[in-house]
Amino acid sequence: MKEFDTSLDARQLKLFLSLMETLSLTRTAEMLGIGQPAVSHALNRLREELRDPLFVRSGRGFKPTPHALEIVERVNRVMRLMDSLPLSLAFDPAKAQGQLVIGANEYQRDLLLPQLHAQLRRQAPQLRIISNPLDPLELLRDESVDLVLTPTPPDKSDVHVLKLNVDEQTIFYDPQCRDEPQTEDDFLQARYLVPEVIYDSATGLIHRNHSPVQGHDVRPELVVNTFSGIPNFLRGSDMLAPLPGKMTMMQGFAQCSVPNTHNCLSLHLCWHQRYEQSPKHQWLIKLLKSIAAALPNDS
Repeated sequence: MKEFDTSLDARQLKLFLSLMETLSLTRTAEMLGIGQPAVSHALNRLREELRDPLFVRSGRGFKPTPHALEIVERVNRVMRLMDSLPLSLAFDPAKAQGQLVIGANEYQRDLLLPQLHAQLRRQAPQLRIISNPLDPLELLRDESVDLVLTPTPPDKSDVHVLKLNVDEQTIFYDPQCRDEPQTEDDFLQARYLVPEVIYDSATGLIHRNHSPVQGHDVRPELVVNTFSGIPNFLRGSDMLAPLPGKMTMMQGFAQCSVPNTHNCLSLHLCWHQRYEQSPKHQWLIKLLKSIAAALPNDS
């Protein structure tokens, strides 16, 4: 008989036992507090590592394979043993190794992660940061990222959210190519350059909650897919670009505010409940919180 696969971790074993109990991807996802795609992904990895389908379709649900029935008691014994082990709450940043994957777009990345990297160089020199901008909230539930920085946190019971900072949308322009707009009409008559994230492709307008002139529909002249495309298009033009005021890549441009318009942008830190008791993740959360607290707050 093949020895038990020691490359499996506790989360995979827990998922296996949950599937044995529910025989349902949906109920297992609810039980573990993760998304169904994450359960499917984890099950496929488990199948590959154990070289067995483990569960096969039967009517509307699943039934375990003979191999799954054969190993379930051993998995139970392993989990009971792991549950009996004392938890170590000690975390020494100076000795920590590995990587930290943080989901963030360019704005959040440039605002906080350079300072985080500098802190890690001093406190945890063997930890490295990887920034991942691809659908970070879903990746958080799929265990592909450790933390997520986002302006729009999910309303999910399995995701913890901490408000870090508040920024205010401002208008950037090239002072070599135009004067500062003064009146509401000046802003309404202007040509706009915007990042895709605030553009509504269904209407062809800037999203209402990001409209440079509150209460008015504004159609942009140019839309770019990332924040990093804004400076090159704005430089040498008379366009205006509505962006978060703390956007670091906009140094060298002038900025101004629209009369009677206040669009606030909150920055949130999100982590999955599985990391709520993780000393490493709680240390990192505290560190990011202190970095954000040192930023000017526009609330």
